[in-house]
Amino acid sequence: MIWLTHIVFAFLIAKFFFVEFNVVQALLLFFSALFPDIDNKNSLLGKMFKLPVKHRTIFHSLILILPVAYLIFIFAGAVYFKIFLIGSLSHLFLDCFNVSGVKLFYPLRFRIKGPIRTGSFFDYLLLFVFLAFLILI
Repeated sequence: MIWLTHIVFAFLIAKFFFVEFNVVQALLLFFSALFPDIDNKNSLLGKMFKLPVKHRTIFHSLILILPVAYLIFIFAGAVYFKIFLIGSLSHLFLDCFNVSGVKLFYPLRFRIKGPIRTGSFFDYLLLFVFLAFLILI
């Protein structure tokens, strides 16, 4: 999915858990919705961090996401823990529908994948549907 689809979907999911956000919480949700793509040199975060890691490996797995979320819980509290989980797990969920798929239990080879290509008509259709729900709900 394109980065905007991940952002809008994360905010849509978060809307069911939180009535409102402060600026720091909204920024964390924005960052965490993009966090799994930090290993992609062409992504928004990947261009800034330039990590020497193959895309859709450790950063797209629960092996990394859950410990990072736990550290956030310890140092920032339950609200920020939930926000990080909503953002990062919503990203992984959407990528399960992508043709490249996700290895949720990396380094195990088991991959969940679907029919949607990044930047395709269906990707933009999902973006439009999520945005409509975000506005209307």
